[in-house]
Amino acid sequence: MNKLHIAGGALVGALIIIVIVEFSPKHTGGSTYQPAPVQARREPIPRRAPLTFEIMSTRSSGKLGFARNPTTTDGQFFGVRIRATNPGAETRSIYLGMFRLIDDLGREFKPSSRGISAFISAGGDGLIESQVHPGINYEGWIIFEIPKSANFRSLAINSEDEKTELFP
Repeated sequence: MNKLHIAGGALVGALIIIVIVEFSPKHTGGSTYQPAPVQARREPIPRRAPLTFEIMSTRSSGKLGFARNPTTTDGQFFGVRIRATNPGAETRSIYLGMFRLIDDLGREFKPSSRGISAFISAGGDGLIESQVHPGINYEGWIIFEIPKSANFRSLAINSEDEKTELFP
């Protein structure tokens, strides 16, 4: 081999050693440098987020209330059990006037005060008006009085923030 090759090889070897030493972890006082941990950012909860609703179950009956003196109807009392969830940061209200039952013919029915009264007087957890606190679920029954021939299609909800239609 000629002297030029040997000198070039020595130069490349010296550069590799310098690069390895330069990019190795720095040692100061026996410990290695470690970056500060990254803090996860939590997104703020919106003050006024829309309530979310879910249909939990449905039932129908020709009478409600106590067995000795039930409230009856020529049609049917149709109950929809809902769950309301508040994902926001402030308390929200729900009330009967927000809800409409829509049947398969497109007819809309308001909640029945007669049906709700009979249901609650017999110990049922009927929805009248309630506060839904942040992060809390609220469940209750909404009672409608509808014709026997009516078939439940959906529950329309008209809240302060939006209109929603829930299907079973």
